[in-house]
Amino acid sequence: MNTGWRAVGADCDAIALVNTDVELAPDWLQRMARALEEDDAAGAVARKMVGLDDPAPLDDTGDVLRRDGVCEQRGRGRRDDGRFDAPGEVWGACAGAVLYRRAAVDAVGGFDESYGMYLEDVDLALRLRLAGWTTLYEPAVARHAGAGSGSAVGYHVARNTIILVARWFPLRWWPYVAYRQASWLADSARRGPAALAEHLRGLAAALPRLPGAWRARHGAGGTQRAAMERAVPHRPWRGPRAGGHPEGAE
Repeated sequence: MNTGWRAVGADCDAIALVNTDVELAPDWLQRMARALEEDDAAGAVARKMVGLDDPAPLDDTGDVLRRDGVCEQRGRGRRDDGRFDAPGEVWGACAGAVLYRRAAVDAVGGFDESYGMYLEDVDLALRLRLAGWTTLYEPAVARHAGAGSGSAVGYHVARNTIILVARWFPLRWWPYVAYRQASWLADSARRGPAALAEHLRGLAAALPRLPGAWRARHGAGGTQRAAMERAVPHRPWRGPRAGGHPEGAE
């Protein structure tokens, strides 16, 4: 994504990123560009993402980062019954199909390539918020095949969640993260040896990356608790509305 970004001409003010497993509605780009043009404070525009084979269930209508390290997809698993048809502001945007303001992303340094895939867009959304940019939601439709552009999702999410937390989260949030990690391990074990092994491999792969994440944390203000508390508002991390990627999260 960074390579493609750098290849775009300097006179381009906005850049759309679209994964290979996504199909866009004919009016997608026009609507997304109009939303970005109408709000100078917006650094990105998220869209309504539905299933490719079955567009009835929602896939993502904007991302929400929680203080236990979970990134929820707003509306995931719910029927597309119109409740997410109103434009507005969301926490962040999934880069599977997104329109970014070039100046905003350039100002925060683009995607952090240490993530590889998965959560690199969450890290970017967090840095945009810390820099004062907002993310809009425009219900233009993108249809998603679901992990069609990647593999080993459990491995990458396990690894990159630890990197994200080490890079940014205040120490007082780490007990929440430990609770969620324990629940993810238990869930992986319930799903079978293969799922558990993939998750454990991801955690092990995060370990050699922690020194770099810690250095970046101290070099770019990742320990500023007040800024992080503004950027990641409190949301439930236990109980019925939590659970680590709950289906139907709002």
